[in-house]
Amino acid sequence: MRYARVGTARDSEEAFKISKQIAENTPSGHPDRSRWLGNHAARLVERYHTFKDVADLDEATALLRQAIEITPETHTFRTKLLHDLACRLWDKELIRGPAADFDEATKIFEHILETAPDNHPERVTYLCNLGNMIVTRYERNGKLSDFERALDCFRSAMCQPNAPLLDQLTSGATMLQVCLTHAHWQHAFEAVEFVFQRMPSLALRSLNNEDKQHLLGLMAEVASDGVAAALFAEKGCLAASNLLEQGRGVLAESIEAMRVDIMQLQDRHPDLAKEFFRLRDELEGHDSDSDDEDSLSHGDQRYKTGREFDKLIDDIRALPEFSNFLGPPSESEIQGAAVDGPLVIINRGYYTREDITKKAKKTDLGNHQILEWLWDTVAEPTLEALGLNRTPAGGEWPRIWWIPTGPLSRFPLHAADHHRQGLGETVLDKVVSSYSSSIKAIIHGRARRRASTEPSQALLVAVENTQGQDRLRYATQEVAELRKTCGKMELTLVEPIRKKEKLKECLQNHLFLNDGDANPLRVADLLDINLHISSPFLAYLSACGTGQILDETFIDESIHLISACQLAGFRHVIGTLWDVDDKFCVEMASITHGVIEKSKMSDESVSRGLHKASRELRDSSLGDLIEFRKTKRRLRSERTSDEELDASSDVGDDGGTALTRKPKFLYSDDEEDLEAGLLNWVPYVHFGVLISSNRTVDVSV
Repeated sequence: MRYARVGTARDSEEAFKISKQIAENTPSGHPDRSRWLGNHAARLVERYHTFKDVADLDEATALLRQAIEITPETHTFRTKLLHDLACRLWDKELIRGPAADFDEATKIFEHILETAPDNHPERVTYLCNLGNMIVTRYERNGKLSDFERALDCFRSAMCQPNAPLLDQLTSGATMLQVCLTHAHWQHAFEAVEFVFQRMPSLALRSLNNEDKQHLLGLMAEVASDGVAAALFAEKGCLAASNLLEQGRGVLAESIEAMRVDIMQLQDRHPDLAKEFFRLRDELEGHDSDSDDEDSLSHGDQRYKTGREFDKLIDDIRALPEFSNFLGPPSESEIQGAAVDGPLVIINRGYYTREDITKKAKKTDLGNHQILEWLWDTVAEPTLEALGLNRTPAGGEWPRIWWIPTGPLSRFPLHAADHHRQGLGETVLDKVVSSYSSSIKAIIHGRARRRASTEPSQALLVAVENTQGQDRLRYATQEVAELRKTCGKMELTLVEPIRKKEKLKECLQNHLFLNDGDANPLRVADLLDINLHISSPFLAYLSACGTGQILDETFIDESIHLISACQLAGFRHVIGTLWDVDDKFCVEMASITHGVIEKSKMSDESVSRGLHKASRELRDSSLGDLIEFRKTKRRLRSERTSDEELDASSDVGDDGGTALTRKPKFLYSDDEEDLEAGLLNWVPYVHFGVLISSNRTVDVSV
């Protein structure tokens, strides 16, 4: 039905009129009368959710009772009618408060579970709904026995062998939220552990868009809440990080696993890889929406396929080199990933998520107030705990990898500061910062093989004019500066036609192409490209907002153009979290690439080059601000002296006092402009890892 997908009021009203007409005109004794009554009841519920008229809910309840009365006990559709009636009674009870409706609804659910076959695919839904109802009763009477009974319902729902995996995961997520709400930490950890352990079995690419968006939205909450559950349950940091690795970045992890774990499996055991793809596609390929006996046979087949799939995963993990196939990184792997610097996971707390989300929705995340808040609440305590709270005296700068979760992915953690005071209370003056979407992304990045030859080409593309966008006047100048740097590195310049259809061909060696507004390069285009064999050196995305995540549903994916380039296979990516000044891009790129050139394109040179550029340009702006303030204080002092000498001095045509000689300078917005200039570097971020082996080099803009 179109309304279910689009949700327009016009479609809803049309569907309501049609269902009402059919229900009223279907005669008694007609074999489909109960079905049409149930269908119109569903339309009434939709209208209730739109207009909040309880009369619609009452009418829906009455129609469902009629439909149940004329439906034989043995008819499979009767179970659905009973389920809908119980839900409507529950809705009414929640609206009107404790009443007999609640007890009747509970008894109906219990009856359904007693009579429905064990292999019924909707059994997971019945159990989950009953669990939620009993939780409501627990919240009113405080009886722990009710809470334990509700948990039993959720556990049973999570483990229904014939249920779609997505429904099992939803049940686990429901149990997690219930347990966190009521501070039952051990039970919360039990639920989240189940959800994350089952995630690798989900064939994400076989889901339709609606299910995929539901899953991503679900996991965005579960990932952060799961870490909170692990820490509250005192399971330790390793358990928390493992849960995070399994649960967040569903799409990113799916792509990365497909291109690393499964790529290795295809190389060494192609038959097992082929069977893996077959079973995973089949596992989620069945339609479970049918109300007739077909859904039961589909449930049986899904159960059989699921058992085969689990056995295959066990067989693969039994192989010595695949013991951690599609699993979280081991403790030793995590420690190895941190060999070049600490990995700092910044998680949104369960009790602080509303405040974090509210801040993340602000359009300006690069203002001084936000950066100072980040320093006080996140950066300073972190650096203090790591012993990185001093500015390095020599040339060796410590490194740090930030791994933010959820809405925190929008914040410039690398720029947390009190820059206006010029006291060195800044991340920029303590460490060199890089980012990653996950720990496993760092591990995979370091594990990629290098090509045997070393390409010596650089792709430079200046997109000065894009349809529907402001002209970038300095794009050509930026590329001109980079031509000089590439010449010093003895790189051959390539200037292809800027058409997206050339993307895959050119990306085997370089990046970046653009068709502008007519056919723009999107994240999906990059995710379809596999560059892991050649693993190009650098993608420098000198564009506006390449690190923006505009869809709330995908926030925890950390999938934007920057991380998409990393997933595609680039070892290093530089981009921006939001729009940047066009002229400033030239200065930033020139300094960054200058460091890369002098360091002969080492892995360290990318983040260090960006760090050096950020500090130099920040210090230049800070110097201007300090000089402005000195001059302002001096002029104020002169003004005070003049006023003391002649408080009644007249102002002549030539501006007789210091106050009138410099009125524009003293009372303009110059200081605010200079303070804003301190933050031009803030949006720039680096994604990438350090690899000590010989490297293949491609430089791209």
